[in-house]
Amino acid sequence: GFLSSSIAFYFLAILAPTVNFQIGNIADLPLIVPKDSQIIEQINSLVKENIYLAKSDWDSFETSWDFKTHPFIEFKGKDIRESYNNWTDICKMRFNKMKQNEIQLDNLFKEIYNIKDIFIKPIDNKWISVYIPNEKNDIKSFISYIVGCMFGRYSISHQGLCYTGGQFNFDLCQKYNVDENNIIPILEDDYFKDD
Repeated sequence: GFLSSSIAFYFLAILAPTVNFQIGNIADLPLIVPKDSQIIEQINSLVKENIYLAKSDWDSFETSWDFKTHPFIEFKGKDIRESYNNWTDICKMRFNKMKQNEIQLDNLFKEIYNIKDIFIKPIDNKWISVYIPNEKNDIKSFISYIVGCMFGRYSISHQGLCYTGGQFNFDLCQKYNVDENNIIPILEDDYFKDD
C-alpha cells in the first residue's frame, strides 16, 4: 500500500530526482508503521480489495490462467450491445472503486507521515491500472472467444479452458458443437457444408 501511494513517490522524487529508481532508493524509503492497529487494518483491507479488483480485472481476459468466460457471456444482456454496456458498467465500477481506495490510502499515509500541508499531486486516472472498455478491442476479444468455442478451446457450457491438447472431451461442449476439422470457412456463398 505504501509503495503504491503518492507519498512514496514524493519521497522517491527527493531521494532520486532522476527518471529511474534503483533498488537502493526503494530500500531508503522511510517506512513508518503506525501503532494504531485500526489504521493498519484499514490499510490492509484497502490493499486486499485493490488486489482483488486487479485480479478480477486480469481474469476477464484470455491471457489469464484463471480466465473462465468472456465478459459478454458473464454479464450477458439481451443482445451484444447490452452485454457490452453491462461490461462497461462493471469496468467503470471497478475503476472508480480502485481509485477511491487509492485516494483513501494516500490520505491514511498523509496522516501517518503528518504531511497534510505539503502539496502532493492527486491520484491521476492514468495510474489506476485496470481495464478501460474499448468497443473495438472488446468486440475483437469476443470474436476470439467465439472462435475458441468453435475450435473447442472454450465452451459456453463450461467455464475455463476445455481443451489444451491431448484427449478431447466432447461432453464439455454440449450447447455448441465444436468444428470437427478445426477449419471454419467464411465465404460469401454456400460452398462447403459447414460454411
